[in-house]
Amino acid sequence: AFKVLKYGIKDKGWFFPNYDTITDISRTFPSIYQLLPSKVYCNHNSYIVEPGRALRWLDCMNYIQTMDGCNVGSIAQLNTKLHNSLQKPWPNSINHYNIIGVDQGSVGIITLNPNGHDGMQQPVDGDGVVPLESAVPYNLHNNKGIFYAKASHQGLVYHEPVLQWIENVLRTGSPIPIGGIYLTYSERRNWTME
Repeated sequence: AFKVLKYGIKDKGWFFPNYDTITDISRTFPSIYQLLPSKVYCNHNSYIVEPGRALRWLDCMNYIQTMDGCNVGSIAQLNTKLHNSLQKPWPNSINHYNIIGVDQGSVGIITLNPNGHDGMQQPVDGDGVVPLESAVPYNLHNNKGIFYAKASHQGLVYHEPVLQWIENVLRTGSPIPIGGIYLTYSERRNWTME
């Protein structure tokens, strides 16, 4: 989310012609600010660092708030509201499962450099977009299990084992073991930067 807000992202020309357009448009989407890390995540991890200091969660939100075109009254309030809602229990009548993408390097720390050459550093395990720690639910109310698939954020929606697993849950009412869907997963830590 931070990368898109600050630099835009190449869209292969499908909808938007260039980085600047995507940067400008993304700053008008409240949902992108909701996707920034929560206070809980930032209390355990550095997210944005400047030379000599790691920014606290509120510092991160305030830094983003100062970007040209950010038109949300309070990014911190918007972000907090979403993350608080994610911690509320589901209704008792709703059972749910979590499938988490893993084994895809995700940005661990963003280093702001005065020369404008910011660095994406210390990759962590996740789905390439969401770090594993952020994907694990805050609470497990009515949760029937956490499952893992070696797939990317976008790839989860067409990863064949995930689709088969979901089909089985819908057909039988409970998960059936499928190759490529894991009940346990040891977080990968041997990432290298290219």
